[in-house]
Amino acid sequence: MIRALIVGLIGLVVAAFLRSLVQMIFKEMGEMVKPGGAAGSEKGQSAAGGKEQANASLKKCVVCGTYTTPDRMLGGSYCSAACQEKARAA
Repeated sequence: MIRALIVGLIGLVVAAFLRSLVQMIFKEMGEMVKPGGAAGSEKGQSAAGGKEQANASLKKCVVCGTYTTPDRMLGGSYCSAACQEKARAA
């Protein structure tokens, strides 16, 4: 009888933990789908306006074609040191 109660309590604790974990995962996935969610509305920007602005600020690596923010570009045209070396070798 006591064994069944202990197993039941452990099961309830595990179920509550799993429920909160699943809720947290779905919340994060929802924020990933709508990146301009609460933060964009606080600044007075629409999600579409923020997306256009983000796309406009990306630059394409001339070697591999990866889009990167301008502040992370090396030499203004390369996404990484490996791409920069590939361009020098060619």
